Amino acid sequence: MKIETLSSEIFKEHVYKRLLEFGGLATPGHIEYFKGYYGFDFSDLSFGVIYPGGEVLCLLTRHISDGVSHYSWYGQPVRIICRGQGDKQLRAEQVAQNHLYSLWKDGDIIDFQEPTGEMSFFAKTLLQMGVTPRIFPEQIINITSDLSMLGDMRKVFRQNIKWGERNLNCAILNKDNITEGDFDAFEQFHITVAGRRTRSHSTWRAQMKLVLTGENYLISSYLDNNLVGMSLFAASGERAYYSVGVYDRDLFNYPLSHYPIWRGILHAKNLGCKTFCMGESFYSGVLDSLGRIPSEKECNISYFKRGFGGGIYSFIRFLGNISV
Repeated sequence: MKIETLSSEIFKEHVYKRLLEFGGLATPGHIEYFKGYYGFDFSDLSFGVIYPGGEVLCLLTRHISDGVSHYSWYGQPVRIICRGQGDKQLRAEQVAQNHLYSLWKDGDIIDFQEPTGEMSFFAKTLLQMGVTPRIFPEQIINITSDLSMLGDMRKVFRQNIKWGERNLNCAILNKDNITEGDFDAFEQFHITVAGRRTRSHSTWRAQMKLVLTGENYLISSYLDNNLVGMSLFAASGERAYYSVGVYDRDLFNYPLSHYPIWRGILHAKNLGCKTFCMGESFYSGVLDSLGRIPSEKECNISYFKRGFGGGIYSFIRFLGNISV
């Protein structure tokens, strides 16, 4: 068994295929977006151990902040994809673990996340290196029949969706029909609603590329021929994610967001996705996965999202200093 890196085009293609299968915010096109969003000089140290009957892919980057090495995946938690079983898988994991030991130094900071249940070799390694995990509660909607998903929502949300069907003109913009002008309108609309520019123009270009590669789609909403909402979704493989929603704050007496989000869920279903993720769910006075108390705004947004139903699934997030 040997370590494969992204310097090999064959391995790189293999990794990108796995990421597209994984879906959501993990797809290859998100790399350029995260680079622009976080603004760090990332070194991609991703590697894999591939063997008949055993496979470990480790997606991680390193950047330096205040003189300290931070390990993540372009600012998001490190991703581990394991496929295999038995002795051969254990051997692949041991090779991967030894390679990680060669990268890390005492005091480095790691960010890693995985579902609860039996821990991966990576999680057990971090426990042995003194990194304490926190709970990451994520809202996930299992994509089933329309009636079942609607029945799982708050009653008022079903009513608001019906209002949107009657009053909003929504269009799905994807790789087949998106234009640069559509995304320029999205960017300018966000600046207008927020009252300021919150991130760089390059991140908007990166998101447009995600639509052009089929990793994202955008839903525009019009009321009386006026643009009142833009909603961006990430979707491929089995997973979709609600990325960004911008709605006219002067018209918040109308339920502008419910129907576009519902249309986004239905489009994810048409693409073959099995789950629709709403992100971390925040609760007043409860520490989040970063170890901080969330703001009132974050809690209010999470309460709104929970109205779409689904379940709160527990993940564990390791974020802290490594002790070698």
